[in-house]
Amino acid sequence: MADPLGSIGARTAGLAVFAVSLSALVVPALGWSPWLVAVPAGLGMVALTLDAARFGGLGGHLLAEALPVGLGRARLRRIAIHEAGHVLLAADNNLPVQQVLVGSLACWREGLRANGSTQLEPPASAKLPLEDLRRWSRVLQAGMVAEQLIYGGSRGGADDRALLGRLWGRSEE
Repeated sequence: MADPLGSIGARTAGLAVFAVSLSALVVPALGWSPWLVAVPAGLGMVALTLDAARFGGLGGHLLAEALPVGLGRARLRRIAIHEAGHVLLAADNNLPVQQVLVGSLACWREGLRANGSTQLEPPASAKLPLEDLRRWSRVLQAGMVAEQLIYGGSRGGADDRALLGRLWGRSEE
């Protein structure tokens, strides 16, 4: 389900632009140097550019998970709920789980660029019989369903949907 207010990233960027613009007006009006706004804004842009170029934007995710006042914990909880959905349905569908990672830092340490990951034992064949395909479909969709049940919408699951499409595309019907 799409967020009716737009993506979190777009809202965050909008708030950042608003804060810098407001600071650019208020700081000189208080008689302070405009460099107090220009230097931090410039350094922030350099940091974002380096993060995007070197780490694919992962730094923003790591920062979001480290936020104080429970905000980072709320993000990690949402990721954990998504991954728990996969684990529960995998157990119910007799698909062995190899590893579960929650959070961008845990994934990064394992060489993955993701917010969370549930690694299942891969199927023996690229072409799955219809019943196996249905089992995999249930497990892949379970993370999004878990988020939907708890939060009323799903933010994660793009990788799950992509894998599901690939599985259906090369399996028997």
